[in-house]
This record gives sequence, structure tokens and C-alpha cells, in this order.
Amino acid sequence: AIASFQKRILSHALSFPSVERVVYSTCSVHDEENEHVVADVLASNPEFVLMKALPEWQRRGRHGKGAKTKGIEVTNCVRADPVKDLTTGFFVAVFERRRGRNKGKRLREGEHGPQT
Repeated sequence: AIASFQKRILSHALSFPSVERVVYSTCSVHDEENEHVVADVLASNPEFVLMKALPEWQRRGRHGKGAKTKGIEVTNCVRADPVKDLTTGFFVAVFERRRGRNKGKRLREGEHGPQT
């Protein structure tokens, strides 16, 4: 459903060789569209790490049910609660490429590397 589409667009955003940071944000309160997407995309993109989004924000990501988010720092993610924060709810995760990992990334057919 929508989570699989979100994984595809997030993975596509991370696939650009010169990208250093990508912010993934939803207006969803559902784990499968938030922490689960982040966990799956991180697992298939080891050159990226999760940075702490909005450090002053109190409510952070959650592990939810099952082992889907095992091994990721969901506390680096932001989660807004519809009741406590008077919002419809939202989620934020910040992906950052590990230093020195953007060189030599293989380009897909039709993609272009940096212009020299």
C-alpha cells in the first residue's frame, strides 16, 4: 500500500550520488508509514545513518510492535501526537550519508554523475 510507495520514493531520494542529507516526513501517526519505512530503508542503504531530528522536541519515535524497528535509533525520529501536540500528527526522520561513502556509488541507467 502506501508504505511500499513511501519506501520507493525515499530510497530513490537516497540514491543520488551527491545527496548528503534527506528529511523524511509524513503527516501520519502509523508505525508502518513511519518507523517501519525508516527501518527498511536504512537496512537497504547502509551508507546512511539516522540523525537526531529537532533535538528539543520531546516526543520521539517508537519501536512499535514486532522486530521491524530493531537496531535503529528511533529516538532520533520526531513524532507529534494529535492530542498532546494539538496537531493531526506528524513524523520526521533525518538521513545523513556517512562521511566518505558518497564516492563511487554506482549509477543506474539514465542517471548522471557530477558534472566536471
